[in-house]
Amino acid sequence: MTDAAENVWNREILEHEKWLRTVVRSRVSSADEVDDVMQTVMTDAIAFEDRREEVRSLGPWLYRIAVNAVLQFRRTCGRRRKLHDNYSELAATTTVTEPLDLLLGSEQQNQVQTALAGMTGEDVEKRAQELALREQELSISAARAAGKKKQQASTSVEKRLNNLETKVDKIAAMMQKLIELQSSKDDE
Repeated sequence: MTDAAENVWNREILEHEKWLRTVVRSRVSSADEVDDVMQTVMTDAIAFEDRREEVRSLGPWLYRIAVNAVLQFRRTCGRRRKLHDNYSELAATTTVTEPLDLLLGSEQQNQVQTALAGMTGEDVEKRAQELALREQELSISAARAAGKKKQQASTSVEKRLNNLETKVDKIAAMMQKLIELQSSKDDE
């Protein structure tokens, strides 16, 4: 194709740019997105100039290219958004362990395995007995603490009961005095 024919084709396409921008703007949200889609539309239209004889009416043809470019743009944005959301969910549910924690954990595990490998059967039994004794001591301490808590609770309840009994006795005495006063008034 000659340079003159190319210029005519490009000029004809550029004549439709204003209303094509309006079509695209009505379907996407920002000016940057409009520019991106319009760049795709113009690139597709110019790439088709070798077969321009197939185009009967340029306006509707460009409109179809613009709508298809918008749809493709929206699909791409949707895929990106979905990918981003999936990544955000994954990042929120995954805990990232610090490298230093990983290193210290593996070193500690290695030290424990080395210590266990160097122990004889007697050493293992001795450690097991020590741990059993510690467990018993903890159980006894927990039972004592529970007993103390129970005793403190019962002492607290007894104090409250004594307080209530004292108040009830005072109320009963006051009621007795009122009854006596009432009966003395009735006698008069």
